[in-house]
Amino acid sequence: MQSDRLNTLMPHRSLRRPLGGRLRSYCATQHGTTHLEAIRKALGRGELMLNGFNRWRLTTMVAPAVHWTFTESDSINTTRANEIAVVRREAGDVEIALADETNAEILANRISLGLEHPHLILAQRDWIRHPNVCKPVLHMLRAARQCGTVVHIVAALGRITNHDDELHIEARRRQRQQSEPFLIPSPRISKVERHFGELLKLSGFDPIPQLSVAQYYLDFAIVGEVEGIPIRLDIEVDGRHWHEELPGRRRPHDDRRDQVLKSLGWRPIRFWADEIESDATGCVNRIQDEVRSPNPLSRTNIR
Repeated sequence: MQSDRLNTLMPHRSLRRPLGGRLRSYCATQHGTTHLEAIRKALGRGELMLNGFNRWRLTTMVAPAVHWTFTESDSINTTRANEIAVVRREAGDVEIALADETNAEILANRISLGLEHPHLILAQRDWIRHPNVCKPVLHMLRAARQCGTVVHIVAALGRITNHDDELHIEARRRQRQQSEPFLIPSPRISKVERHFGELLKLSGFDPIPQLSVAQYYLDFAIVGEVEGIPIRLDIEVDGRHWHEELPGRRRPHDDRRDQVLKSLGWRPIRFWADEIESDATGCVNRIQDEVRSPNPLSRTNIR
């Protein structure tokens, strides 16, 4: 899995003494705010955590996520409606904003002014019907990144690449990565993950290892269909040392990651590595139950 991105701030010596000689404090990059005020506010919001080396770091839990789904121009509305159904099933009653070439500028302005802050922007970009550069969509994406909103782009590309459109070039790159995943170097797979993947295959599943979704890699992806709606399972194998024992090491990242994936229609299912080693058959049975169920059986994900 992709490592957690920390916004490590520059050390500020004058703050070490008032906060305690053993703690290392960091300056915040906030305009009009003193360093000490920024650290106090971050402490109050719970954004500062003490890592294993006894140093304070300011974490950014609102990192934006952008995912792509590619389809034909005639099917783009049907695909987007299908994605809405999947998100409603997996994420519940989250706020979804719909965007396309006609209303992207209005949505961008509302987000920038703080009038709207959706959990997910489900955008469609049809380069067949709108082949030229669409600046309103670019403004909308920029506004979404600034507030950490998850964006899912349903795109129809066409056959000709517009080299003046950076978003079109990015869409082509993402499409190629999805069709040829070997282009992206995959993270290392542990021995437990490798053995569990083999067991899933023997149990009749077709797991996809290290599938790239937004900025994350899924340990195993299992896709299927229940009651006419796609089901997408994200099977994660977690080690207790990295995800639980080290203070604040991975848990905030895991929670944010699961929220993003649910917003993209995925159902995260987490197992401890030692749980798989002691009862692999029971873990497979729980996955089978999830595959057959149209709704998530356990939103707490075995924690």
